[in-house]
Amino acid sequence: MSELDPASAPLTDKDRAILANVPQAIVQGQDLKEWWAHNRVTRDFPQEFPVAIQFSPPDHNYGFLVDANLRQGRLPLAGVVQGQLYDYPKAPPGLDRVDPLWVRSQVKEFVLNYFMRLTSAMPPPVAAWSPKAQPPDLLRPFSQCDPGKAQRYGWGYQQCYYKLKATGQIGKFPASRSYEIIDLREVGTRYDWVVFLVTIFHFDIVLPPAGAHGPKIVIGMPQPVYTVMTPDFVVNQENPAPGVLGEYGYGYSVVQDLTVISPIAALPSTLKNTIETITFRVLESGEVRAHMDFITPQPPRILDLVQFGLEVAEKLSFGLATPLLAPIANLLEGFVPQFDPIYTSLRVLNLVTAGIAADDFCFTKEQLFKILMVLHFTDVVKMFDLSASLYLLVPDWTDPASIPAWAKQGTYGPGHAAGASS
Repeated sequence: MSELDPASAPLTDKDRAILANVPQAIVQGQDLKEWWAHNRVTRDFPQEFPVAIQFSPPDHNYGFLVDANLRQGRLPLAGVVQGQLYDYPKAPPGLDRVDPLWVRSQVKEFVLNYFMRLTSAMPPPVAAWSPKAQPPDLLRPFSQCDPGKAQRYGWGYQQCYYKLKATGQIGKFPASRSYEIIDLREVGTRYDWVVFLVTIFHFDIVLPPAGAHGPKIVIGMPQPVYTVMTPDFVVNQENPAPGVLGEYGYGYSVVQDLTVISPIAALPSTLKNTIETITFRVLESGEVRAHMDFITPQPPRILDLVQFGLEVAEKLSFGLATPLLAPIANLLEGFVPQFDPIYTSLRVLNLVTAGIAADDFCFTKEQLFKILMVLHFTDVVKMFDLSASLYLLVPDWTDPASIPAWAKQGTYGPGHAAGASS
């Protein structure tokens, strides 16, 4: 590990475990980004599928399943690409005509300096009960009138770690700066890379085994996810293409978090070779369009109950059970990766129905991957819509005097959520 920045916050064992995986995530992200730069142009995906109804011709939303030839070898991938209108052309304050160059300056400053702070919000809570009607503490969790039940939506970003460009030293942002995201133009000038913690709310897989109107199986996909942003993922371009005045945005590669213990083997935080890019284009008309690309491996397993049980036993015994569990783990090493309760159930179901379950009812692994991509698409739409509503609240993003406190502090950190609605 590189030398520690003297100004860094103290590191924990978990911090060191995450930082140890950053170099690998950077290499994997660059490899996947290069592959995508070539293949997004050719777009030769035999298993391409729609993820949304197209409301207007400029919208281009689709998912895909493909085997990619990367430097590390062949890798089955799933991905989703989406584009949508972000803002109609608007005139600057005091003028009665649209000024596309003014719009470009607004979007540039908003995206590179404020956007990542404004992608999460908390809806207004329902009315609190009066003290006389307040239920006992034992029953309080069941109350539907408790204002504490308001849940966030959108995405939440925190900045965690960094590597200084000038010295090569690594560090951890102090808690006081965790939610006040840096200006992204500092990635590549002040920082070699920055690690962000991304929280996506309400990211659950809903499986309706008995049809749309029957009981459903909900598989929670706990977040957050560590990601690393390098300079090549930051987009800051003027006149990048005909008809485009400016393009601004960012992206990152997922940093594997092996400290997570869960029966869900397909947690985004435990995956490798996963990238995401979010960009905004200002057209010559002054129209602003948002775009997202997300690419991730097709998970070899959804659930891993055996490995989960071994890890829990090791934790509960404070490592004392490791010598006893090692022979079991070695014995199952060749078997466990092939076993998954969900995948196995699908294979058995298709075997006993002679393939009817897959052909007529879409009970396949591929359908699970498609559900994951549609779910990600839906969350991004919500995040774009939320941030767009906040974007419109500030008359001039280039004027420091116009920037309210909630835009400087962010809407995700403790005590910041209320400012999003002010």
